[in-house]
Amino acid sequence: MSEPNPALDDEVLALTSIYPGSLTPFTSNLPSVSTYILTPPDIEPAPSIQLIFPHTYPEEPPVVGACHGMEKGLVEDLLLGGGAWRLGEVCVFELCEMIRELLQNDTGADDIAQPADPTPTTNEAPEGVQLEWAITEPITDRKSVFIGHATQVHTQQEAKTALADLLHDKKIARATHNMVAWRIVTESGSVIQDNDDDGETAAGSRMAHLLELTSVQNVIVVVSRWYGGIHLGADRFKHINAAAREALRIGGFLPEEKMRKEEKGKGGGKKGKR
Repeated sequence: MSEPNPALDDEVLALTSIYPGSLTPFTSNLPSVSTYILTPPDIEPAPSIQLIFPHTYPEEPPVVGACHGMEKGLVEDLLLGGGAWRLGEVCVFELCEMIRELLQNDTGADDIAQPADPTPTTNEAPEGVQLEWAITEPITDRKSVFIGHATQVHTQQEAKTALADLLHDKKIARATHNMVAWRIVTESGSVIQDNDDDGETAAGSRMAHLLELTSVQNVIVVVSRWYGGIHLGADRFKHINAAAREALRIGGFLPEEKMRKEEKGKGGGKKGKR
């Protein structure tokens, strides 16, 4: 019988809450280990990977067992050589995302010799769309990464188009959550606003509340989060709020930043066209 492992139990709960059915227990007669079958989502046909966790995990990595739909050696390379496992840190979510990226993009192992960098790249925008996004520096906490984006919009349709423009970036589209809020004030003074949690409960409404408190107008803000496999608790909302506010600051949307933008040009940070 395997020994209790709170770190593994928390990781299983976190991963299955994001990708239901992706990690299932496997009955094994091996003593002092826990065995699971990893089935990365959104891949057809889906591979099946047996992972055997020693009672010392995450101080020691899981052992890769039987694999179907993917070479065992490649999984081991990702786990140990590609950076999915690091001493003392849980690794299944990282491994799952590496496998998904590899198989969805149909690339070779050499393309992912290092852990995936969540910092967005600037991809070519959809035809007819040229938006300037204010983009924050990454906020990293326990392997989770948060990045804020903001741009100007004047109608609800423009907000939806802007979101589609941002998600044209494949790395952003693959984020665990892309939380969105926008606030538009029409010429008649009417306020049009909406938000989307994208699976991070109450995040969108908190961002919408920030837009209202700061009295910003005609802006959409998106915070992307790449989950690192470790629960952050309430700290995640602190980072989401910080990334959203920083994107608004960089873009010059905050009332005090509008004045500085007029005086100094750029208010700091970086901008990019998509």
